[in-house]
Amino acid sequence: MSLETYFLQQFQHDAINLKTEHINSLLLRRPGKLLLDHEARYFGGKDWKNCREDLALVSEKAAFVSSVFAVLCTDLNMQISFPEEYPTFRSTIFFPYFGWQDFAPCYESPEKILSVPISLNLISLEELNVDELAETWSRFLKRYFNSFIIYISYADFIESMLKKSIFNETNSVLGDFLIQLKMKLIELKGEIE
Repeated sequence: MSLETYFLQQFQHDAINLKTEHINSLLLRRPGKLLLDHEARYFGGKDWKNCREDLALVSEKAAFVSSVFAVLCTDLNMQISFPEEYPTFRSTIFFPYFGWQDFAPCYESPEKILSVPISLNLISLEELNVDELAETWSRFLKRYFNSFIIYISYADFIESMLKKSIFNETNSVLGDFLIQLKMKLIELKGEIE
């Protein structure tokens, strides 16, 4: 099954099986500058402690992990770079936050979505296809922005996202993978400009 087919047909079903927790009601009553929606939930836990449990019922683990990575990076970039459009995004793409809560929400780096299952030998780095991920993600973003948030261009979104530290990290196990992904996304961005 291709990643795009998985993302469009199976991903939401697999995501429903994630062990999630509601956000603390005190945080929801007094969110301050936090962009929280009342239906939001968390999954994963610190350092993705629930990884084995979260992936136990997923047959296409590499496709699931790639899809979660793309959705989480998209969510975080929307929250940080386009906060005025974030409520619209959250209302159309409801996906749990990756992290846990303490005195405040604690977000894990999307890099852990890729690195933790690799370190636990649940997937291999070789199963993560850079080209397929970049192409599937790009098609999703283009369709999404054309349908729901026309004020943000695909090119502007990619440009802001690729400035984030995760796409400029070269010292991690995933350094080469993330740099290749960045280069492919830049290539695809150039094709539509």
